This record gives sequence, C-alpha cells and structure tokens, in this order.
Amino acid sequence: YVEFPRGIVQGEMPPLFVIGADGEPQIVNSRIYQNVLIVDRLFGAAELRLGSGDRQQTVRIVRTDGRRTS
Repeated sequence: YVEFPRGIVQGEMPPLFVIGADGEPQIVNSRIYQNVLIVDRLFGAAELRLGSGDRQQTVRIVRTDGRRTS
C-alpha cells in the first residue's frame, strides 16, 4: 500500500505503474481507502506519475527489504 497525506482528494491521486522485469511500466489494479492506495500485488519498483509531457512529475518507489543503502 501507499499512504498519502490525509488531506489528499481522490481526484488528485496519481496512478501507480509497476516497473516490470523488462524495465517497462505496467498499470496495476489498485483501490483507494481514505488516503491509502492499496495495490493488488507486490512489486520491487513502481512509479507514481502525475501530469504529462514536460510537466510530468514522477516519484519512484523501490523495495529495499529493510536494508539500508549507502
């Protein structure tokens, strides 16, 4: 799941794309409960994308399995 700030409006939630083994983004099934985006599968990396073209904003989420990186 991905937790957003409590004040977010459902229409402002960006879609989540899981990054596949081939490096290509794939749209995934998800649902929203209050301010939480619940994803229907596990993933190693994903991106939240908002907007398009030159104005697109992207946030990458990477699974670390609790290990610290330096």
